Amino acid sequence: EQQVNCDNDYLEVYDGSSNTAVRIGQFCHNTVPIIINSTFNFMYIVFHSDSSIAERGFQADFKAVACPQHWAKGCIPSCSCAEHKTLYCDINKGECVCKPGWTGYNCEMEVDLCSSNSCPANTTCETEDGILSCRSCNVYISSESGYIWSPVYKDFLYGGYSAKFCFWTIIGPANSVVTLRFQEFNFPNQFVRVIWNVMVYDGDSTDSNLLGKYNAEGASGIVRSTDNTMHVVLSYGGHEGNGFIASFSTHACNPFTYGQTCENQCDCETNNTQHCDHLT
Repeated sequence: EQQVNCDNDYLEVYDGSSNTAVRIGQFCHNTVPIIINSTFNFMYIVFHSDSSIAERGFQADFKAVACPQHWAKGCIPSCSCAEHKTLYCDINKGECVCKPGWTGYNCEMEVDLCSSNSCPANTTCETEDGILSCRSCNVYISSESGYIWSPVYKDFLYGGYSAKFCFWTIIGPANSVVTLRFQEFNFPNQFVRVIWNVMVYDGDSTDSNLLGKYNAEGASGIVRSTDNTMHVVLSYGGHEGNGFIASFSTHACNPFTYGQTCENQCDCETNNTQHCDHLT
């Protein structure tokens, strides 16, 4: 028909095997393009007609051709999509259709899932291939109090790394000390206790003084730094057991004081003493 709006006689072309698929377009009069491509190996065509005006109708040729998913418009191999981040390149529009978690003209930009999702305290949000995870290992924590735990301990809750080496650097406010208290060690046998070790350093790295090395034995009471940083390192050689969980807190601790909250005054001769042990 001659109607521009395709009110009476027209063709509908769908990108699939039925009219529930994405409609490529509606065509009538002389609006039919020279070539119409489907995305995959199905195309569904519907012809609508009435008895108002009789014209010659339509004729179309079709051909199935090999067209890799990452080729561009018209199956010309010039699509610039990042292949491992792209579902396919739209062969009608020449546009990259990105996999979940990726965006941009060629699907090179990772969607910032961390800005719209929150992780538990003292964990780090990370995304990889469109998947969000909350990492509880190898983190720097600037907080006055909280918890740290081995990845195995809370993998079932938050996910994490089944790594053989983890560290946590706790940074408290200026002029404060860091107090660490182990809440639980879970090592089922003596062999595992040998290969699990938690080392606590009085500073921000393993170059600092070692405050203690712990496994199931000796992990009671508290460990305290002499300044506002503490570096905790876990090394282990297997996945047996649940690992550990520990709480930490920071508070002011004046020179030559000691006790749970530095409430006691040391009896040291200050002029002849380098420092007073904050615990004893």
